[in-house]
Amino acid sequence: MNDTAKKDVLVSFKRPSVMVVLLVLLFSAIGLNAAVQSLQLHFKKEAVALRRDLTQLPERLGPWVQILRDKPLSAESEHALGTKDYITRFYVDSRFFAPGQLDNASTMTDEQRENTLNEARRKSPRALIYVHLAYYTGQADTVAHVPERCMSGGGFDIDTEKTEIADFTLGGTHPAIRAKYMEFQQRENPNYPKQNVAYMFQVNGGYEYDSLGVRKRLQSLIERYAYYCKIELMTYMNTDTAGAKEVMDDFLTSTVPEIEKCLPDWQAVTGKKPAATQSVMTLD
Repeated sequence: MNDTAKKDVLVSFKRPSVMVVLLVLLFSAIGLNAAVQSLQLHFKKEAVALRRDLTQLPERLGPWVQILRDKPLSAESEHALGTKDYITRFYVDSRFFAPGQLDNASTMTDEQRENTLNEARRKSPRALIYVHLAYYTGQADTVAHVPERCMSGGGFDIDTEKTEIADFTLGGTHPAIRAKYMEFQQRENPNYPKQNVAYMFQVNGGYEYDSLGVRKRLQSLIERYAYYCKIELMTYMNTDTAGAKEVMDDFLTSTVPEIEKCLPDWQAVTGKKPAATQSVMTLD
């Protein structure tokens, strides 16, 4: 900057109108900072630790038995998922097997586990369910990993006519939970059976079925902490929508209480009552 330019800048700062603008900006900044402190607003969220690692979710959940061992994703997939706190499991329904047949499931070899999984497939599509849990904390941004995006990227198309908001009653032993239910068809093989998927989120002590609802809770300026856990289920019931939802509801009845033992106690974290019931949104 030459001497003439420097003089012009100094002259500009001496003008009354410029000084007024600068003072307004200064007092606005001071006022905003004071308001943030006075109202205890939180633009940046603090992380909340799990009470238990998700891998401690029991291998037996009521009649449902984990059949394949927990295996980590590849480094690339884990990076894309955006968290190291996750599990992906297959559970089989012991009611479709002879009494005691799965009592030794925890000591089975990998080959025995695969054989039992295939046996469940042969017995009934109701005898098998897939569950994926992924935990995120200290964030208030977009919820990226939902089946609509992941399944589409994996070569599946969503059946929009089957997309709905489903109510899972959990046998009346737990407050009902709403979830987003969808069915997916393999893009390159339309004769391949449809996959039935449902997901919901436990977020800041409450439940949401929609990523927009999750973001709304996460971005609340009055909350100091933030976390959410995606709970995703998949069955292989093809076009039996009612049956798929029945199997999911049955599985959630035994599973949700155990999942909640892993997640933070929101009331203990914040000193407040649990979050209100889920927001109600319409599908686009």
